Amino acid sequence: MNRTKRVFLTSGAIVFAVICLLVISPLAHSETKFLPGFKPAVLKIVNLDISKFPTISCEIIFRDYAGQVIPLNGDLTLRLYEDEIPITDFTVQSSRMIATIFLIDTSGSMRGRMKRVAEGVKAYLDRLGPDDKVMVMEFNSWRGYTPVVQDFTNDTELIQKTIANLKPRGQTAIYDALADASDKFYPTYRDAAKVIIVLSDGEDNNSVREWFTAISFAKEHNIRIFFVALGPDADTRTFSRICRETDGKVFTAPTEESLPDAYQSISKSVHGRETVLRYQTDGNVTADGRPHYIQVAVYKGARLWAKSALKSYKFRILKTAEQLGRDEKAREALKQKKAVVPPEKAIQEKKAPEATKTPAPEAKKGQQVKEKPAAAVKKPKSKAKPKEEPKKKQEAKKKPKTEKKDK
Repeated sequence: MNRTKRVFLTSGAIVFAVICLLVISPLAHSETKFLPGFKPAVLKIVNLDISKFPTISCEIIFRDYAGQVIPLNGDLTLRLYEDEIPITDFTVQSSRMIATIFLIDTSGSMRGRMKRVAEGVKAYLDRLGPDDKVMVMEFNSWRGYTPVVQDFTNDTELIQKTIANLKPRGQTAIYDALADASDKFYPTYRDAAKVIIVLSDGEDNNSVREWFTAISFAKEHNIRIFFVALGPDADTRTFSRICRETDGKVFTAPTEESLPDAYQSISKSVHGRETVLRYQTDGNVTADGRPHYIQVAVYKGARLWAKSALKSYKFRILKTAEQLGRDEKAREALKQKKAVVPPEKAIQEKKAPEATKTPAPEAKKGQQVKEKPAAAVKKPKSKAKPKEEPKKKQEAKKKPKTEKKDK
């Protein structure tokens, strides 16, 4: 009986599980279609900027499982926490300008590919906003630096013509090019979303800098780096390290025909994230050099829908404006105290140096007078006197002999 009951229960459980799968799965699919992004896959804080402290800004990624951006409107509300304390005074900007730099590999191995590259870039340029700007730079070892081929513009046809007319030559210097490109956003596009898209078919073989210096430059300026690895010889391993640290990604393009797909994927990743959050922290509390943590959460009505991981920052102000003002007042007070000295102290200060200084020179003078004869005695002439003494003794000895003879 026990065995039959077990078999019956297990078979019933299996049948019930199958029925649940058949019934619930269509409902789940219909629900995601009806409300896309019901279960968000990504809620993350990136590009935390404290350059204008105490004003802090960051970008928020909020997407569903399909990779579609979920707009923060309607029943969805965003909440901000700093060190687990809710902050109510913050602003959310739904869109901002995107400044992009195309770093094109123009080494010798890229000969005959520039026209295809120009066609592939069009997939990214088609999604540019009215305020978005693009710069074109090429990198190789022939010139020894990374020249700007086309300055920031939103003329897509001009950008494509510029890329198509590039002449490949020399070797590859990717890391130097990244470091040079990181400075091109300033000061005009400091507040824009900054993106660098590198296209290369090989690996770095002529840079003075290392790959980790490129990461430090990008992190310092809050720049996202994407790589388009063209062909099988591209150094995807090093590219992925750089992209991972700068919130970018590597997209492979086996042939020139697959370049439009790679640039289109980058465009979705860049233009699909346009939520910027800004708030003002209490500088008297958070400017202590210790790590402070920011977190965002999305609520649908009163129910928690998603919560991000903690994002930390450090900032240190050695002295506030009030402290600096106090220091200046203290310095002025010290100057006044030094200027006004009591008469008794002034007399004591004058007597003290006279008592200490006057005997010293007199002693020195007395020593000099006494040392002069001593020096005269020690002269080599004094050594000659003992030589003269034996002569006198000889004369004294001779005189008595003469007297005896006279007698």
